[in-house]
Amino acid sequence: MSADVVLTADIGGTNATFGVYRLTKDRPEQLRLVRKPTQHTQLLTTLKEELAAAERAYGPVTEACLSVAGPITLRDGKRHVAMTNASWVVDEGALLAQTRLKRILILNDFQAIGYATNILQEGEYRIIQGARGGSQRGQRACIGAGTDFGKCILYEQNGVYHALDTEGGTADLPLYDEEDLALAQFIIKEEGRTAQLCEGDLLSGRGLERIYRFLSTHFPDEPQALDAQGITATRTTNACSAATLALFVKHYARAARNYVFNAGAWNGLYIAGGIARRIPELFSEAFLEEFLRVGRFQHVLAQVPLFLITNYDISTVGAAYALAVTEVVQ
Repeated sequence: MSADVVLTADIGGTNATFGVYRLTKDRPEQLRLVRKPTQHTQLLTTLKEELAAAERAYGPVTEACLSVAGPITLRDGKRHVAMTNASWVVDEGALLAQTRLKRILILNDFQAIGYATNILQEGEYRIIQGARGGSQRGQRACIGAGTDFGKCILYEQNGVYHALDTEGGTADLPLYDEEDLALAQFIIKEEGRTAQLCEGDLLSGRGLERIYRFLSTHFPDEPQALDAQGITATRTTNACSAATLALFVKHYARAARNYVFNAGAWNGLYIAGGIARRIPELFSEAFLEEFLRVGRFQHVLAQVPLFLITNYDISTVGAAYALAVTEVVQ
């Protein structure tokens, strides 16, 4: 841990949340938090503005961690992200050359959430199953639906769970029964798809809208199309919205179950993302029933702790913690 005060940013398709943190022995101390739009602005300009504001208030800032929604690639040995839902390009080499920063750690957005699981405080999560600090065997994992569907795997080293970036949300969507097949065929026909559907095609805001349109023919008295916000807002008054969320939860539980097995996440699965945070009641009996629908391995899944992260800004503190515990990019 070479820096005292650091800058972090959680960069999404709509907004970027910038945080300034003082690194401590345990959880980083938040000094400043501000949101900026990612549309119609430039990353370098915004980053320089936030660096200047941080330095005016707290002195020199030489390290930053940017958590970005998008696949990370390497260019000339430096990390590079061309965002999928915004025009920003995040390039480690270019930012180092054009700022006074000496170190920039670029993470996938779910890596930052993963690092934050090390330092979650009471009130920042809800328990779905089990308890924190129970099993000490195996990895952890994070998943979450929002603009898209994110995943990461965490492995333990010297008492810290380090996060590996993945693009697991692009994994093929599992189809189990006639309703699943009909839904997939509806989406493929409606959108003229030529490729297999992925989990993110359903487990996202756009996915909610697709499910609603698919089911709407069974509910002629309800609106034939709603956006994701409208679906969640009318879940108790619109029968099609309620059915949409029920099918959404079924697929969410399947994705959670499969990822626990794929990642060996016996130490816990953490569910994040805007949809879960806004509608935590979705993750109750119906979710658990589908999560545990696995035959002879049900007793294994029943011992996996499940948590719902409720702190919307957890990525920024997770990014600061990552700077404190990593000397090289994981």
